[in-house]
Amino acid sequence: MTLDELKTAVGAAGAKAVAMYGADVLKMTVEDCKTWIQYVFVGDTISAYRLYLKTANPDALAVLNGLEDKWQAANEKNADKVALQERIADAMAKAMLALVLAMVGL
Repeated sequence: MTLDELKTAVGAAGAKAVAMYGADVLKMTVEDCKTWIQYVFVGDTISAYRLYLKTANPDALAVLNGLEDKWQAANEKNADKVALQERIADAMAKAMLALVLAMVGL
């Protein structure tokens, strides 16, 4: 399929998407396109985006993967802090429950 055929196939509603992504989508293999559809169908949009980047911009994919590693490390580092915040919020809610119930007459 050519870029012009893709433009015709999607019509005016998809013209902007064709302009932005069409050339790269046409470079994707049929197997990658099928996998991309499956990712989107189940809501795994980050995997779909990675699969698109594999063809469109492999360097950006490497950057994204590096950022994800940093995000994961930060999440792990902050896990104890978040758990403590949740325990504090839970303790406060339990302590306030009797007060709130008394205030509303229960």
